[in-house]
Amino acid sequence: DAVHPWRQVVLAVIKICRSPSVKNSSDHQAFTVSQEAEALFWHLFETASDSILILETQTTEIIGANPALQEFLGCRSSELCGKKFWEAAPFREVEDCEAIFRDRQRKGFVENGDLQLRTKTGRDFRCEFLPGTYRVKGREIIQCRLREDAPRQGADQALLRTEKYYRALIEQAMDIFVVINADGTSRFLSRSVERVLGWKPAELVGRNAFELLYPDDRERIQNLFYHSLTTFDKIHPGVFRIQHKDGSWRVIEFVASNLLNDPDIRGIIVNSRDITDRKRYEQELQRERTFLRTVIDAVPSLVFVKEPAGCFHLVNEATASFHGSSVEKMVGTTEEDYGFLHSAEQMPRMQQEDREVTRSRRGICSEGQVIGADGQNHWFATNKVPLVNEDGSCDKLLLVATDITERKQAEKALRESEQRFHTAFVHAAIGKALVAPDGRFLKVNRMLCRLTGYSEDELLAKKVQEFSLPEELPAEMELNEKLISGKICMCEREKCYVRKSGEIVWGQVNVSVVRDRQQKPLYFIKEIQDITERKRLEKQILEVADREQARIGQDLHDSLCQYLSGIKFRTSLIAQKLGDAALPQARDASEIETLLGQALEQARNIAHGLLPVTLGSQGLVPALEELAVSVSALYNVSCDFQSNVPVFECAVANSIHLYRIAQEAVSNAVKHGRATRVWIELAIEGNRARLTIRDNGEGLPSDYLTGKGMGIHIMRHRAGILGASFNVGKARPIGTNVTCSFRRQPPGYEKQDSS
Repeated sequence: DAVHPWRQVVLAVIKICRSPSVKNSSDHQAFTVSQEAEALFWHLFETASDSILILETQTTEIIGANPALQEFLGCRSSELCGKKFWEAAPFREVEDCEAIFRDRQRKGFVENGDLQLRTKTGRDFRCEFLPGTYRVKGREIIQCRLREDAPRQGADQALLRTEKYYRALIEQAMDIFVVINADGTSRFLSRSVERVLGWKPAELVGRNAFELLYPDDRERIQNLFYHSLTTFDKIHPGVFRIQHKDGSWRVIEFVASNLLNDPDIRGIIVNSRDITDRKRYEQELQRERTFLRTVIDAVPSLVFVKEPAGCFHLVNEATASFHGSSVEKMVGTTEEDYGFLHSAEQMPRMQQEDREVTRSRRGICSEGQVIGADGQNHWFATNKVPLVNEDGSCDKLLLVATDITERKQAEKALRESEQRFHTAFVHAAIGKALVAPDGRFLKVNRMLCRLTGYSEDELLAKKVQEFSLPEELPAEMELNEKLISGKICMCEREKCYVRKSGEIVWGQVNVSVVRDRQQKPLYFIKEIQDITERKRLEKQILEVADREQARIGQDLHDSLCQYLSGIKFRTSLIAQKLGDAALPQARDASEIETLLGQALEQARNIAHGLLPVTLGSQGLVPALEELAVSVSALYNVSCDFQSNVPVFECAVANSIHLYRIAQEAVSNAVKHGRATRVWIELAIEGNRARLTIRDNGEGLPSDYLTGKGMGIHIMRHRAGILGASFNVGKARPIGTNVTCSFRRQPPGYEKQDSS
């Protein structure tokens, strides 16, 4: 040893003493050499700078300690010699000292090592223990060098700290560290195996590392392991499933290295981590992606993500189909590659919109035309939404483009239709109006303005109720309610309107209601035709007819009745003469006289029906009383009349209309209803009058009630001339009820009578 030349000298001396040449020399020479070697040995022992301790091999007693050792430990030789190695005070690790000599007895030599010592002053330190075995004078001794190794001690402490550091990392890491022997058994497992799999490391050490693997994964992982044993290749990262202690399965990601050739490790190091949650999240994410992909592909609108510059990052099937391409081919291309814009004029506007969305981070909606793969122009309404990154930047846009070509075509057709409707509405030959449910005019045409005498602005500021007579409002409101509720879909009636000048005009009104998709009424459509002139002519016709009836009645009374009366008188004379002569023809003559009397009575009744004398001279009430009496006599039925007023003041023309209505109603009750009793009632209620004819008959035929009969049509017409409401219905419990309700003085009757 270069540091300790004395050891080489001692070894050389011993080697010389044991050599054959020495054995063959004389004893004197051997003794001389032995003395010299011993002297040299002890000289080196006493002067060596290293601390040397000499022990008896068999007894382990200390038989020598050089001065360096005594100074090193602070002990005298007498305090050490004679004691066993581990009994000496400086040697603190008794068990380690005993183990050294047990190994000596078992192995035949003592290995180098470290010992913990304490000086007499109390300083603890570790020293390097370098033993060597020699035979001196037939005795086997152990020469031990003790050398404080401060640098090594510091290195050992650093190594211990490093080992502690890495052990802490391994023990506290979430990853599992496993050392697998060549036979596949587990030699070491980190504590994290308990956190991940529920097994304590001691429960798995010594067990087959593959027995807990999922059956479908076991063979694959074993093949990787055995392949690594023969090739010493690093096992590439992989995934397997392993059973948790509770019986569930965990997904593990691993990487392994074969270090069987490393003498300090001699195993396969496996580093693995639990990715069960990650796999579940990945599967959920994949399901979400698949779901979203399915959704956007199912959407008929064009859905795509692009950069403001126009490069596509995502497109749905509708987008690809519209451009005659596939999803895979379109990703990475630009709008210009497909002629996406209808014209070059649209490009600046589109790019400006994209820049504005990117800058403001706010979405917009725009409309434009696009050319599809079919070469046709399509209108699209496009929603542009910015996709903002976590750092607030925006480099992509989401666009959802809905084909609105049909809507645009419908809008165009609607505009044309509205134009046609507006033209037809404004230039219609009759008055037209759109009226809100509350009666406000929403739109009116020129003819309605002419009919009412108001300008368009004046009408739009009014309600339709303001043009109706007060007594007609209840009936009109009732009809509106029926239209709104859906009980009737439309109605047609004649009514009076008050013009701006106060003049009364007649209108033929058709009303229908327009509803929205929820069947909520939006407005009424009213068509009003001016029938004032027609009403005047109809009134004149009726007056002419009434005058003609009166003339015929007068002729019947003055001519036919007088002629029949004369014939009856002469017949009575003839019957008297024949009776005086006792001729058999006298009886026949009497019968002829009776028949002539009946014919005369009927002629007078007809004449009276055509010309009720009392109507003109006494008024409506006596005329109706006389009508009841004549009906009872003529048809042999009970006909009663009652009135809550003795006198009813009314224009003669209007009285004739009321009389004719009552006359027609009574005739219908007897002829068609087969009534045996009829009631005629005239009631006055304020400024309103009501004429009611009720019977106990079988009721009128259905076609007659619906207005197909001439008689009921004439009654309605006469009531219309009076401005009256007219209703025919079933009476309770049996029979028919005819009601005519009117103002006591219908509008304009004085002027009409004078004319």
